Amino acid sequence: MSIEKIQKEIFKMVKDKFLHIKMEIDIEASLKDGFSLNSLTMIQMLVEIEKMYDIEFEDEELNFNKFHNFRELIENVYKKINLNII
Repeated sequence: MSIEKIQKEIFKMVKDKFLHIKMEIDIEASLKDGFSLNSLTMIQMLVEIEKMYDIEFEDEELNFNKFHNFRELIENVYKKINLNII
């Protein structure tokens, strides 16, 4: 699966379920400051991504310090998906 497809799917899910916005998401915007996500919402979002792609985030990844923006999150998901394929 391409990183572009993952980005599109994650952005759609986040916009529909968590942000409730129609505008485009800036991939470099801070998850915490740019989107006002709190820690509970962040964990809920990561759990939803786990279900979407049949992946698992490690406990230390379940915080804002691991993923500062959507680019870092999407790159991590892409790597996890590709590890599952091997």
